[in-house]
Amino acid sequence: MPRVFVTNDPGNLDLEKASRFGTIVRVTVGKVNIYRPTETSDAICEGIPSDFNPDEDLVLLAGSTLAVFFVGYWLGDSPFTKLQLLLWDARERDYFVRTVDTSDEPELGPTDRGFMTERGGM
Repeated sequence: MPRVFVTNDPGNLDLEKASRFGTIVRVTVGKVNIYRPTETSDAICEGIPSDFNPDEDLVLLAGSTLAVFFVGYWLGDSPFTKLQLLLWDARERDYFVRTVDTSDEPELGPTDRGFMTERGGM
């Protein structure tokens, strides 16, 4: 079964709808100490297992901006060229999957958005 890695659950997230996409794995929980970024970085590295499968597993970017940053940093340093994000649509009040695939893309600049595939679900 796919897993949904939640970058940070501050303790008040309702993840019931997200659980339809896979088993919820909270990478970090509670308040993230912005003055000790190494602790957050270590928690991210320990919270995302070595058997992370970008073809099955999803990442739900939530909670602390620092935790979201370190997940992005970890993934940028990984061999993966594809990532499935689980994003919240406030209008629909539900989650949807967005796949990021950088395998055929040149080096991206700060305003390039061509690496995002069309919105779609599983």
